[in-house]
Amino acid sequence: MKTIAEFLEEKLRANACIADALLEDIVNVSALARKWKPWLEEQTLEEVSVHSISMALRRMVEENRIQQSEHAALHEEFPVRKVLLQTNLVEYVFAPSMQLTRIHKRLMDAQERKRRDNVFLHFSQGIRETAFIVSDALEPELVALTKNEKRISRFPDLTAISLLFPYGTEVVPGIFYKFLQPLAWEGITIVEILSTWSELTFIVQQKDEEEAFAILRSLTEHVE
Repeated sequence: MKTIAEFLEEKLRANACIADALLEDIVNVSALARKWKPWLEEQTLEEVSVHSISMALRRMVEENRIQQSEHAALHEEFPVRKVLLQTNLVEYVFAPSMQLTRIHKRLMDAQERKRRDNVFLHFSQGIRETAFIVSDALEPELVALTKNEKRISRFPDLTAISLLFPYGTEVVPGIFYKFLQPLAWEGITIVEILSTWSELTFIVQQKDEEEAFAILRSLTEHVE
């Protein structure tokens, strides 16, 4: 049988905003304990006191503060060095097809020919779908090459905001969360998240690009 602390940990993982608010001391622990008491009793099938819930929450908060402090020190060692913005993008999503891999190769050739125009091209293959995110300049070629493919959706008017990290960030816990959480708080929809070893790219709608860029820029230090 799970302990009270284990149930609360699962609850907080599913409610990251509440967990953050607890760490910032902007949520009353006793009030939260009273609110979660019925749910916790339903899970444990026994009566649980508000005091025991409060104690468990406070203990978890203190443990997380120590952990966050350790992570923050690591984050300072790996600051974002550059923030890049690329506008006028469109995403096409298709049902999986072996032909799409070959189409990707042909688009890469087209991208190379348009290199001076700083053309964007991203290809990702999932289990249920395959997606292309391209600059407007590549869209006519993508449409022509995929005329026989089953298209699921098209998302126009997109912008890519890329964060470039120094090498070594792959071993830093929570390095990406500090950028995801503020975007969520401000109600900015992330259409896609793309990443490589030391780069993180958010695909957002053009209507949100200025606000998203300002938020991400404000969270970086030593940006070139």
